[in-house]
Amino acid sequence: MAGVLEGKVAVITGGTSGIGLASARLFAAQGARVVICGRSESNAADVAASLGPEHLGIGCDVSDVDAIQRLADEVAASCEVVDVLFANAGIAFYKPLPDWTEADFDRMFTVNARGQFFTVQRFAPLMCTGGVVILSGSIAPLVGQPNLAVYAASKAVSPALAKNLSADLLPAGVRVLCLSPGPTATPIFASGGLSEAQAQAKLAEVSERVPIGRAGTADELAAAALFLASDASAFMLGAELVVDGGKSQL
Repeated sequence: MAGVLEGKVAVITGGTSGIGLASARLFAAQGARVVICGRSESNAADVAASLGPEHLGIGCDVSDVDAIQRLADEVAASCEVVDVLFANAGIAFYKPLPDWTEADFDRMFTVNARGQFFTVQRFAPLMCTGGVVILSGSIAPLVGQPNLAVYAASKAVSPALAKNLSADLLPAGVRVLCLSPGPTATPIFASGGLSEAQAQAKLAEVSERVPIGRAGTADELAAAALFLASDASAFMLGAELVVDGGKSQL
């Protein structure tokens, strides 16, 4: 039985860990040829090799627009067209309000907002008619929380981009959607300078406030990404899919 992405090409930035890695594995299992992109080319290559010889692993730091262009050029040379673009690369770190610096602010927006926008811009010419762009958002802009102002602001860009880029890309037959996870057990919790123990404690603390009683898993978010990437979401355009165990609702 053919997978729902059989014969399609899917590009996933931030594809070497967490939700991106789970999505790469699921998309490949559903028949897609997957291009895994990560800051470390060797990690991206290792993930691609683990999925099979038809998949590609390419290094790309989305804070560098020239690197995004090189990524698009390499994908164009290997795949010609792209059916699914999952702009998933992002960073997260948390600080008390007085501790934020201009460099912190710029770094957060450079990766999460600018990187996402220019990833879509540079890949737009490669997207096929009927293609789907998925932007990785967050529920952080939907609920007020301490220490998260800059991260939440950088992620508020994603649903806004989904709506407005949909208008830009509608004539080309490309849909843009936003996937906004709630607390999810991924390595991003340890990426903001926290120790492993601190990251686990932070995840446990956040999970206590999820109505369903736990954090999500990377596989659950990958399943949501697959829904958006597939024809099952064909009547969705510019929309935000929130997958958060009810945290932003109750």
